[in-house]
Amino acid sequence: MASRVVEIVSAAGRRGFIAQLSAGSAAIVSGLFGIGSRAVEAHEERLTMAPALLSLDWGITTYRVRHSGRGTGAERIAAQLLDATGRRLGEFARTRTYRRKAQPYTKIEAGVVKQYTMNKQLLHKEDIQLAWGNEILEVETDSFRGSFGVKYNGRHCGWATVTRESQEASPEILDILANRSELLSVAGAIGEDLNRAFPRPPRESETCCCDIACSGSNVTSNGWGFTSTSACASAVESCHTSCWNSYCTGCCEITSANNCSCACLQGSFISTQFLCVCIGYGTACACASHCYQ
Repeated sequence: MASRVVEIVSAAGRRGFIAQLSAGSAAIVSGLFGIGSRAVEAHEERLTMAPALLSLDWGITTYRVRHSGRGTGAERIAAQLLDATGRRLGEFARTRTYRRKAQPYTKIEAGVVKQYTMNKQLLHKEDIQLAWGNEILEVETDSFRGSFGVKYNGRHCGWATVTRESQEASPEILDILANRSELLSVAGAIGEDLNRAFPRPPRESETCCCDIACSGSNVTSNGWGFTSTSACASAVESCHTSCWNSYCTGCCEITSANNCSCACLQGSFISTQFLCVCIGYGTACACASHCYQ
């Protein structure tokens, strides 16, 4: 079955899109490698190079990256996708917004109990933009709603809602997954490469324990992503955030680090796992013996 969405941009429509790319869409593409929103501009920006690993199959060898807002409530990465000769193959941008949760905790210092606060950050939204060839794919992931919004060449294709129990999506999104899933594969590989190159900053470690045991509370967290790998990574990161306490900066044990339990959007002619939710399980640290100075 031919894709209704792909038909729209075929033939004359595709020629029109090439003109759009050099005109109207050029604003989008140039914006991918631009500084970004004002919220991100206020923080230090890094311009650097990073090697490609997972995206080598598509001829990408290097990323020229602008990275800003690291460790803040709005983090943005914009990358030019370069081949072995330095020729630009496309552009990629990812913006992540976090909701801050202040969690009080106590710490014993020299026998005195003191109050502190951990500022935990929970992923709220992730916006992905990929300009590849004559196509532009945009995916908005809302972790609080468990939903995905998809745009193809500037055209809004509707929403998908994915839970462990059910998955719903517009016909246009199902068309994209059935006929242009390679775009999500490329974006997923780029995202994982950039995660390796630019990991989240370390959390502050505040311990008042001389004998830490892996016997704290068990945590369960959901994670959403446009691939099962990114959704699993999001679930694991959420587990670590939930486990973070005054003894450890994350979980002391993750039982699903390499084998998350996931559910992805299903539909006719869809053979790959995209637009997914995964569940992660972890165990927090506990203190068997407090330190007294």
